[in-house]
Amino acid sequence: MPMSALAPQPSSDPVAAFTACHDRIRRFLDGLSRIAELPDLADPRVPEAAAQAHRYFAEGLPLHAADEDDSLAPRLRRVVPESGQLLDELAADHRAIDAVLATLLSILQAAADGRPVSHASLRADVTRLRALLLPHIAREEEVLFPLCAALSPSDRLEIGRELMSRRR
Repeated sequence: MPMSALAPQPSSDPVAAFTACHDRIRRFLDGLSRIAELPDLADPRVPEAAAQAHRYFAEGLPLHAADEDDSLAPRLRRVVPESGQLLDELAADHRAIDAVLATLLSILQAAADGRPVSHASLRADVTRLRALLLPHIAREEEVLFPLCAALSPSDRLEIGRELMSRRR
């Protein structure tokens, strides 16, 4: 069997890929909440947990947003024109999430480096991030993803290819 047969193949089900990302988002948000709820950020578990959260929210989440904004949204606008307002609102959510992440990522980096961080700032940013992300992904799952049924098989496959190429 040629090695190319073992290479990951692009998914023809972008909704499954996006849903799996949403599950990761929820897990990392839960992890952030656990860090923020610790009575003492000097806990020896904090640097590793903060480093993992930082990596995901600095690298994984932006890829996911690009997947939605650059791969899914243009195709949905084409085949489901009435989705335009929804897609604009979801893209605005992404910008609001980025604004919270701008401060949260610096806090997480400091915690990962073992430097002192403001517990109150960490808690506030985690609370803001949860308040933005959880309703956002719920809206995508309940309202946006059902619209994906209108995508052609070739659109679905091309989205899968683009998702893979962003991660190479």
